[in-house]
Amino acid sequence: MNILILGSGGREHAFAVKLHSSPLCDQLYIAPGNGGTHLVATNVAISPTDFPALKAFCTRKTDCNGGSRSRRPFSKRGI
Repeated sequence: MNILILGSGGREHAFAVKLHSSPLCDQLYIAPGNGGTHLVATNVAISPTDFPALKAFCTRKTDCNGGSRSRRPFSKRGI
């Protein structure tokens, strides 16, 4: 599954480390992330409060050929 974490602090980094180790995690993204999160995930230059950009990113990533392809986009699941 594709996972997006919002934030740039130490807690987000700790979540990313644990999620990265899961066999269920295909792709891990962090918006905006920090200098350490790029070691376990892909930092995305989107503000956590830019909801239209977050929706576009999530929709684009769930429509691509990846682990979440068969699932509904985040916006339609109420997330």
